[in-house]
Amino acid sequence: MRTDPRPLWKAPCFSEGPCPDACPFPSPQKVSPFVSRIVAVDPKMTQQGHQRNVSLNMSSPRFRRFGDQLRRVELESPTGGKTLSQLSVAERSSLLRSGREPLNSAFVLEQWTRAQMEQGFKDSHGNWEMEEGDIVIVADSDEIPLRHFLAALQYCEVPSFKMVNLMLDQGMEHTLACRGAVVPLRSQVYEYFMDCPTKQPIWMRPNVALARCLMNGEMDFEDVRTSSRHRTSPPRKVAARHLHNVGMSLQDLGGTNRHRHE
Repeated sequence: MRTDPRPLWKAPCFSEGPCPDACPFPSPQKVSPFVSRIVAVDPKMTQQGHQRNVSLNMSSPRFRRFGDQLRRVELESPTGGKTLSQLSVAERSSLLRSGREPLNSAFVLEQWTRAQMEQGFKDSHGNWEMEEGDIVIVADSDEIPLRHFLAALQYCEVPSFKMVNLMLDQGMEHTLACRGAVVPLRSQVYEYFMDCPTKQPIWMRPNVALARCLMNGEMDFEDVRTSSRHRTSPPRKVAARHLHNVGMSLQDLGGTNRHRHE
């Protein structure tokens, strides 16, 4: 067990539908005592390419109080205002991450967006601001790790991360050594209201990653979210909450689902 807390970095992503000024974003106050930085990816387009208002008003006291700990990555649409359905094959291909295949054509923009999280972890010269032994948590904005689990990550060794570090130190090829560099968390799902915990779906997110395998280029932030190549088994205990559509009005829900499926 460590005597000093290990730095943790959390990266939530906003990408679905038009988010109102009161858009629920409970993560900062819940996790800020345990993490070094919160990087919020705030795109100006939905997953299908429709125009979207940004979610975070950084001049608001609600967010300003976190100072440099909360960093927003505001993304312009890479499609020039086109929706996914309007893109040519060549335009879709331009959004692909180098050396990686999309889940399917409908996820190209969503995966491109999540990969941009790395901007919030680098300085103005493109250098990583993390250390190799740090831990990164990749989440959607409604996925919140439990505080006791974050405290455990700060001081305890993750067994699979310890093995990854050992293999990398021994000179093993990154592709093989970084298998096990991502741990999915078991989340309790709440549907629409905090008094509606559910048994289904079983939600194995957010995902926790060893910074070293991000920094050496073996995986990117989208890989942490969706790739099974680097993933190990989740903990048996609930380690996070997924607040699915909690606190949203019927009008907001309609807008979110419409932009997700159009």
